[in-house]
Amino acid sequence: MLRAAELLAQMHRAQRRKKPDIETFDEPAVLKSARISFEVNVTQRPDVERVLGVAFAYPARGWHTYATRENGARCFLSAFYKQTTLIAVELYVPEAQHAPALSPIDLGGFELVPRGIRIGMDDTHVLEAKFPGGAAYVKAHGHSIGRIALYSSGPTQA
Repeated sequence: MLRAAELLAQMHRAQRRKKPDIETFDEPAVLKSARISFEVNVTQRPDVERVLGVAFAYPARGWHTYATRENGARCFLSAFYKQTTLIAVELYVPEAQHAPALSPIDLGGFELVPRGIRIGMDDTHVLEAKFPGGAAYVKAHGHSIGRIALYSSGPTQA
């Protein structure tokens, strides 16, 4: 009986580690809240700073980070720009013990459009998707969504 339980546990762990299928979105993915939206290759740093102010440089030089509150959890919203154009954005529950003690800004909660995925949802919403001009990743933290990220694959052709 113990061996059967071990086999079931191994199968469960292997299933949880399995990479999600890669989806394709017909339109660019957007990280959107009631107050601001982030779209790689489109969003401009001056527009973000006009709404949110100047960011904290974390987790490394070049990243512009703010704290938000998502489904009761303190999260970080980190943006990376090439010149002034957004090329990466991540919304995540910080896992580092020594993450800076930034005060959260009320942004109304973010969701990944077009899927409506939010931080804190159950981990069945984990995904990897390609879209015109970039890729989206949704990853679990424990048994719930803990990271939503959008990355540019380069400028889109008009």
